[in-house]
Amino acid sequence: CGTKHSEMRSVCVVHPTRAAFDEWLRAAKEKMQAALTPAQRGKRLYLGKFGCAQCHTTDGRALIGPTFQDSYGAERPLADGSRALMDENYIRESVLDPGTKLAAGFRNEMQTFRGRITDKEIGDLIEFIKTLSRHYKPEGAPPGPEKKGEADGR
Repeated sequence: CGTKHSEMRSVCVVHPTRAAFDEWLRAAKEKMQAALTPAQRGKRLYLGKFGCAQCHTTDGRALIGPTFQDSYGAERPLADGSRALMDENYIRESVLDPGTKLAAGFRNEMQTFRGRITDKEIGDLIEFIKTLSRHYKPEGAPPGPEKKGEADGR
């Protein structure tokens, strides 16, 4: 706005009660969330609400937990010597029961998110993780070169 700051116009709405404000805020959040794709909502959950980025990167580096880069659709070696395909079921199980199929080279340090995350939120995280993997081919996608993920440097 530079030197025209005083010419900026806005509307201020004062809600008569805390309950009215809370209802307005809830509706505004729902409207904002509805405008995002599932992958965009999942990225927000990854970066914010659930703190996934504190332990899981999207750039190939391992932290406390394995990276999400190129993980969806790939086989993952497990701590017990077996292997598991990282698909929707694997991710859901890992979020709700983290120690069940522990990735090789990592300790079971993740807390369960059971009771703290909804099925819709798990689905949104899965959709975000899919965007990071060259192994994921969307249904109906034409064959072609492997896609590059949305790695954001974390």
